[in-house]
Amino acid sequence: MTEGQYQEKFIEEGYKRFPNHVFVPFLELKYSIGKYYRGRDFGMPDTVLDVVEFDESGNFHLWELKKIESPEVWNGKFFGQLMLYNFLFSTEPWNELIGRFAIRNATPNNGIKGGVGKILVHLSTYGNGEVARDGDKKAKFKTWNLVVCGGNGYEIAAGVNPIAWSFWIIAEEYFKEELPEFNFHQFYKDSTDWNLITLPNADIDSGNGLTDYVMKKMEKS
Repeated sequence: MTEGQYQEKFIEEGYKRFPNHVFVPFLELKYSIGKYYRGRDFGMPDTVLDVVEFDESGNFHLWELKKIESPEVWNGKFFGQLMLYNFLFSTEPWNELIGRFAIRNATPNNGIKGGVGKILVHLSTYGNGEVARDGDKKAKFKTWNLVVCGGNGYEIAAGVNPIAWSFWIIAEEYFKEELPEFNFHQFYKDSTDWNLITLPNADIDSGNGLTDYVMKKMEKS
């Protein structure tokens, strides 16, 4: 499967579990309108968020998906992406964010699950009038989430992958300022269903959170 196919399935499964949430893929956050760069040109890179989730309590959640074979997972580059996306999202005026979500919603075959209107109404409460002013509330992510797609479900487990375990605690190890909660997941399909397993539940010592399918796969490897 491609990363895009995993993303579609991830949103589909997430919406099944949380039908009152909104899942928005490929939200563009251009740092400077009209000054967008690609390749080796010096300037802001192409900045598109994989998935933004909006929950029933009015919280935003950032999801970044990577295939299990991607070097960006294991060399830590993903964390720089999350920091960049968080900066762009949290510094964007609320009226500009409304425009971003509205444009994405108007895009054909946008892949959105849930009503984007919930997000637009929520953001409109951040200020008065149509334009944001200094001092207006800014949107923030409550959680950052890295999702490793593929594998058999044990590849990020404690006792198997100490690198994944160290990434899970990277925020408290390296950053002293307040940051969103960081979660590390694996999204995979067993013999019957799609599963999302999260550290520290992926623990081979206790088996907590690991399915029978995964335990058998691990024993054979």
